[in-house]
Amino acid sequence: MPRVHWPAQPQVESGTVFSAAMLRYAHGAAISWLHGESHASYPLPHVRPPSTYVFQADYQTIWTLWGIHASQVAYYRLRVKINYGNDIHRAWAYRIQVSPDNGATWYTAREMWDTNNTYQLEEGTIDLTAVSDGGGGHIADHLTVGRLYKWRLQVRVAVQGDPADCTVHCEPWSIGTRKSVAAGDGWLTPPTFAVGVSNPAHLNTLAHDARALQHTLPPGEASTSLPAKHTVTFSETWEELTRVVYRYRPNMLYVVALGSAWSNETWQWRVKVETDTLSAVVYTSGGITGDEAQELEDYSWANAQMINLTSGAAATALAAAGITLTLGNWYRVVVEIYTTASPGRAWGIGAAVYRVSDNTPGAGYTVPHLWAHGDTNVGPTYLNQLSASLTALYSGSEALHFDAAGVDVVASGSGHALAHRRRYLRYAAAAAPQILYGADLDQTYDPPASTTPTGLDLDAVGVPYGSIYYVTGAETCMEADSE
Repeated sequence: MPRVHWPAQPQVESGTVFSAAMLRYAHGAAISWLHGESHASYPLPHVRPPSTYVFQADYQTIWTLWGIHASQVAYYRLRVKINYGNDIHRAWAYRIQVSPDNGATWYTAREMWDTNNTYQLEEGTIDLTAVSDGGGGHIADHLTVGRLYKWRLQVRVAVQGDPADCTVHCEPWSIGTRKSVAAGDGWLTPPTFAVGVSNPAHLNTLAHDARALQHTLPPGEASTSLPAKHTVTFSETWEELTRVVYRYRPNMLYVVALGSAWSNETWQWRVKVETDTLSAVVYTSGGITGDEAQELEDYSWANAQMINLTSGAAATALAAAGITLTLGNWYRVVVEIYTTASPGRAWGIGAAVYRVSDNTPGAGYTVPHLWAHGDTNVGPTYLNQLSASLTALYSGSEALHFDAAGVDVVASGSGHALAHRRRYLRYAAAAAPQILYGADLDQTYDPPASTTPTGLDLDAVGVPYGSIYYVTGAETCMEADSE
């Protein structure tokens, strides 16, 4: 079914009739809608493996992304170090740039250098309204909220030996834009209800805060890129097939491993959850007989697993590795492939990885009471539950995230994996892309080519809401609330 529409929030005035409909279908429904967003399923964005090869003094691009411009505040997370050679006097440098015109012009949002020879975490936000564009204005002057723009991460050796004897190691995590709700402006402290004469301002505060959270949700969400085919090069060795990252939300992962092998061979896959320094294997498949799949639609959807990270073997593995899952913290999910066959006889094109929830409410959140006509118990207990639930969605156990993560560019890979939640597909493709959807990817739709980002109304295509689907032939794509 289509994404549920946001319920209208009434402005209550003194003397307004205090009705069950207003409490149930406006205030309660808005909180339930936001709770649905908190527990929604969505694909996790692919990230490139660490660069270990850059020795040049001039900048080298190691990661290119497209991102929906959710706000004039960018965020970044990466780790970087210099791999010292014969002398400690060596330095790394990186810069993050954004282009308003598909790569014709680049503006530097952040540039940094240092001499660390162990990984240095670089994480923060950038106010693009305060960063110079080099021409008397600011970068934000060239960027419009709601549009798609290209970003890139570049590194170089800022101080090199002679001859060159060191390289920059950079481990990308995420680059995108971030919205926020300002306390005291966008967010008002929810009221505490007590027995007494009702105050319309209290209900208006509930409506105000619900709207503030809804308006701050990003206007789109990333896809999982499948940028390259990986052929297994070592027998009996786990090799990386893909990696994705996300800010943790409870409590499950759904992973589809797109692998194959010669028909007389077998292969396996496994999933690891990682922090900057820790790693735990949370799932390992059994042996899978190869089916010699080559095209995206040929890979079996049966090679999939729902992984509950908070119970069973996965939770045990995480605890043994010292990994504690914390809402909002960054984690990496790595999918690996393995075979006992000779090199070249097993391969994969990546994995589709989704965050999934079992819909268990977090502490402090209560499902809104279903008031009905004739109810007489409209006292502070149920009303305070609304305040507490909004607080949980703002800063508590259900705290919403407002990031619009960049999508890794696919130059010649297999495409992108998505989950259909929003009406529109935003994409850029030099050649005509194709949408593969349906129970066995047996239905297709061919959107027109467009080298600049464009929009497609998926309601006109017929992709079922809630389903997984793929887009091939596109440099980038993501779902959005508008064209």
